[in-house]
Amino acid sequence: MSNPYISKFLDLIQSLLNKQGSTPPTQPVVQAAPIQSPEDTHQAEPKVAPAIVQQTPLVPSQTLNFVSNNIAKLSDADYVRAAQLLNVEVAAIRAVTSVESNGGGFLPSKRPRILFESHLFARFTTQKYNQSNPNVSSKIWNKALYKGGEKEYDRLLEAMRLNEQAALKSASYGLFQILGSNCQSCGHDNVYDFVKANVESEAQQLECFIKFLQANGLDVHLRNKDWNAFAKKYNGPGYLQNAYHTKMQVAYEKFKS
Repeated sequence: MSNPYISKFLDLIQSLLNKQGSTPPTQPVVQAAPIQSPEDTHQAEPKVAPAIVQQTPLVPSQTLNFVSNNIAKLSDADYVRAAQLLNVEVAAIRAVTSVESNGGGFLPSKRPRILFESHLFARFTTQKYNQSNPNVSSKIWNKALYKGGEKEYDRLLEAMRLNEQAALKSASYGLFQILGSNCQSCGHDNVYDFVKANVESEAQQLECFIKFLQANGLDVHLRNKDWNAFAKKYNGPGYLQNAYHTKMQVAYEKFKS
């Protein structure tokens, strides 16, 4: 026989359980949004094959400005300092300056005085442009190709559009007409820095000259006033034909007096 009290107790428990199951929760359940990777935050870029673009040769104005902001002449103090560093006479340095550039490192356009050597450009570019650009690329030295003065820049710029570095290395610059190919002997890591120094001032052109002589042992010949030995190494094998040694000696005697 069942106990009525137990039956009522079980019915009460069942009633409480049913009531609790029908009550909604007091706090809504929030589902976190999925974390997006960077690729999910935008649409994919279209996979279009890029067009083949012909590389345009560098335009000189994009790389170098040849116009100087300081075309002041070398002072007496500049010459004295250089002579002391090289242990040579001031007259000897003035003689080289006079013969190489007629005493002026800049043209009326405020650009460094230059001379473009077509045979060097041809050598640096493996004769590639001899046929297409004969005015700036020649297998042999040809004096007739020189235009002189400001017109030398026409030749330099033409060559720069073909091969910029080779062109810059093929020209001589400033008071002392040192070739760009000698940039490292002048204390510069590359021809661009060398050209910028020559554009900066005559004082910087003089610095290049000092370092060039020291690096190549030419200060000894200048110290001894051995104009033949100096001109042979400084101006090359054509020094006799152009009488550089004689011109320097005459200039030295003039400045010495």
